[in-house]
Amino acid sequence: MEFKNFQVFSKLIEAKTEETRLIDEADVLNMLRNEYLHDQHSHFIVSAEGTYDDTRTFNYGIVPERIKLLEEAYKKGNTIVIKEVENWNEAIIKKCAGFKLPTNVHLYLSPPHASGFGWHTDDRDVYVIMQKGEKYFEVEEPDQSISGHLLKEGTILYIPYGARHRAKAGEKASVHLGFGVWPQDLTISKQYEIFDLPIDLKL
Repeated sequence: MEFKNFQVFSKLIEAKTEETRLIDEADVLNMLRNEYLHDQHSHFIVSAEGTYDDTRTFNYGIVPERIKLLEEAYKKGNTIVIKEVENWNEAIIKKCAGFKLPTNVHLYLSPPHASGFGWHTDDRDVYVIMQKGEKYFEVEEPDQSISGHLLKEGTILYIPYGARHRAKAGEKASVHLGFGVWPQDLTISKQYEIFDLPIDLKL
């Protein structure tokens, strides 16, 4: 995806941890064990090499078996992704409302030193909100330079749609939320000509 003739760069926003914390470890554990989410095919993994595993291994069998497979994959260095958590978590639902545009949210649980996806683009703006640990993001900017951003608890990274990027966890396990926001018009949206945060994220 191209940048549609305007220059929009990634941006790191410092905030207070207590204001950006939307989930805790108990929430993550509940999502991994939630039978409804398993039935909705909400879990998948990203391999330690940063590739998507779409074998759907985790969507068949009884829930305890699926949980065991997820735990084994995590111990082997794979990132666990839980899709569309905006459908059940009240704090995330409230945060989504601040965008006033269609928004979905994925959760990424990464063991130490694990990669997220390799270099890729998204068809929407992404706001990465760090929940636990650290993660290093690289973003290809419109001038072809590569910017590096170290995200810690209390930081938000804005990645404009179409920007190539990748991520890797730090020394400890990490959890982040990725808010994907669709603009009303990907071609001429003024939202991206002059970057501004939705009011609910101006922390």
